[in-house]
Amino acid sequence: ECDWSSDVCSSDLKVKDFNRKELGDLVFDNKVKLKELNKLMHPLITNEIKKEIKKRKKNIVIDAALFKELGLVKLVEKVILIKTSKANTIKRLSKRFSKKEIDKIYGLRKEVKSDIVMINNTTKKDLEKKIRILLVKLVLE
Repeated sequence: ECDWSSDVCSSDLKVKDFNRKELGDLVFDNKVKLKELNKLMHPLITNEIKKEIKKRKKNIVIDAALFKELGLVKLVEKVILIKTSKANTIKRLSKRFSKKEIDKIYGLRKEVKSDIVMINNTTKKDLEKKIRILLVKLVLE
């Protein structure tokens, strides 16, 4: 049931286009509402990822912030965790979120058991290069 915001859900429980900032304001300070939102969204996200896996039938990369929470670990052969310093995380998040929201997001983080850990404290271009090299190595294994 989605009774907490007509701005986020329509009467038939379909997710509408919404303002992420407004949604963040609505759920970040309310664990019950965040849990309700996750209960609504996680199955939808997981189903879309499963469809994409079946459609491609070859090596794919799943980029998901809530990888563990979505139950995606059991769908993959290898987990690659990309980490960055707290300072970089805050700097990157500050482009989209308020300080209060960043504190909440950072507090919600959970480490995923991983097969490979990459450190990302440089540019997006540099990270993409490292990922391409790693993916080639993994395909050749």
